[in-house]
Amino acid sequence: MSPSNLQKALIVAIKTGDLETVRVIIIASNNLKDVYFPNLKRTLIESIKNGHVELAKAIMTSDGFANIYNLKGALIEAMKGGHLKIARVIVASDRFKRNPFRDDEMFMEAIKGGHIEIAKTIITFDHFKNVFLSTLQRIFRQLSKDNHLKQEVLTEFNKR
Repeated sequence: MSPSNLQKALIVAIKTGDLETVRVIIIASNNLKDVYFPNLKRTLIESIKNGHVELAKAIMTSDGFANIYNLKGALIEAMKGGHLKIARVIVASDRFKRNPFRDDEMFMEAIKGGHIEIAKTIITFDHFKNVFLSTLQRIFRQLSKDNHLKQEVLTEFNKR
């Protein structure tokens, strides 16, 4: 199969959630190293938007993915969509690089999307242990007047 056909097949397999085809393509492309996928990061985000945890894992653990050093966009998409399992996989990845300047953005996306459980879980990740109370206060100012939501998140934050 030609590189462009592998790329097209990978995109279709991810959109349809076909894990077996994704695995075959990863093997056929020497663990994604032999084929240039200009949109590999976008492909990962597509699998996350669709909630395909196993697809996201397969892509992130392939050798060809090693050059994708920034999983921030993927993590933000997981938080927007409330995909807690995928968020955990990304944060646990040895390729995850924390950018403290975007912590509040990720946290805010989870809250804006109404994903309270993921917001509460985010602050328990080791990578986010240093999110300061001032960050939470800044986020709360941007939220609606939902005091119950604010209290829930603040309670979880204080448990740390």
